[in-house]
Amino acid sequence: FEGCNKPEVFKKLCFGLAFCHGFVQERRAFGPIGWNIPYGFDDGDLKISVRQLQMYVNENEATPFEALKYATGECNYGGRVTDDKDRRLLNTLLRKVYQPAALKKGFRLSESGTYVIPEEGSHESYLDYIASLPILPLPEAFGLHANADITKDLGQTALMTSTLIKAGAAGAGGGGAIVAANNEAPKRMEMDINYFGTMKMAVAFAPIIKAKGGGAIVNILSISGLCSFAFAPGYSASKAAGHSLTQALRAELAKQNTLVIGVYPGPIDTDMAKHLPFDKASPDSVATHVFNALATGEEDVFPDPFSVEFVKQLRIDAKAVEKANGASA
Repeated sequence: FEGCNKPEVFKKLCFGLAFCHGFVQERRAFGPIGWNIPYGFDDGDLKISVRQLQMYVNENEATPFEALKYATGECNYGGRVTDDKDRRLLNTLLRKVYQPAALKKGFRLSESGTYVIPEEGSHESYLDYIASLPILPLPEAFGLHANADITKDLGQTALMTSTLIKAGAAGAGGGGAIVAANNEAPKRMEMDINYFGTMKMAVAFAPIIKAKGGGAIVNILSISGLCSFAFAPGYSASKAAGHSLTQALRAELAKQNTLVIGVYPGPIDTDMAKHLPFDKASPDSVATHVFNALATGEEDVFPDPFSVEFVKQLRIDAKAVEKANGASA
């Protein structure tokens, strides 16, 4: 960082290049708004570009901006880019940073001036400046409208929800028969995870939601919590406890403006259900129904055809469903 014979030029352009690296990396979080294709830019692209920058600045009396733009935009980062619109974006970004104006005091990297190229200083001074920037980068840093955050947040939330469903929907099961197995340990494990685990999560997050003025808790339950399946009695009992817990939480947390949603899927395409001879819902489809429930305030969600038909039959004749489930052992 201190090894260039033109330190002011190098440090300012190096900072601009590092900003470009963050730009191309973070735009991937915005989906197709960011890049048409999510390229695998990495630190290797930055390192070679910094070395070239130092070499070109050292070996030329005048900074060769065109050569820098070509080497960085067509060879280093640009070597990964295949879409013509994405290539135009990359070259536009580099034209913004690799220009004589970038060497002037207070050169803006974003429209509002929140992000600028700082004056020449020590390595620590640059780190101090970076530490003063917003912890959560604004969309303007990436050349995007403020509303782009909505797309990014929805995408990240969908990914998180889908991942939680893959883990939470499976819960814990496989405890075996009750009397014939005569083994409490697996039943306690199912209850610890599917009931007490859910309760502990609610206890942990409810105060946080209250402090923020309200929100929602989503419990991934199961249709087996509405009527026991004979091949999974312990699992069914633990999910039934989770169903009762959800109702209790709904009543308790209503006064703090917290919506409590119970999601009752049929078999979901997870490792736990892979051997079940039923049609299975994808975690993504369940996540979509959860989002819809959050938008509409729906409290009980049946996110797949299997669960919709199951609860329909349960409302028509609960005893008949119980008998049918009992015969499935």
